[in-house]
Amino acid sequence: MAKKADKIECNRCGKCCLAGEGNLFHWCEYLFFTRLGTPTCMIYDKRLGKQITGGTCISRKDTKYDYPNCPMNTGKPIHPFWEGKT
Repeated sequence: MAKKADKIECNRCGKCCLAGEGNLFHWCEYLFFTRLGTPTCMIYDKRLGKQITGGTCISRKDTKYDYPNCPMNTGKPIHPFWEGKT
């Protein structure tokens, strides 16, 4: 867990970069993986409020789900895409 003072920082794993509803989820079109497999957001510094296919990019703290091994989890339900996959 990366911490700076009392602020928990995103580890930029890409697991929350999903859009869609119900059982129809897809990766955000701005998420890509480097040759080493590291997820990266092409618009990370300007992502919040950006319209993406299937919704709008919002702050991780404002999502209604938690994600596997995320340092920002707060006890919300695990995102349906990840249920049973970890």
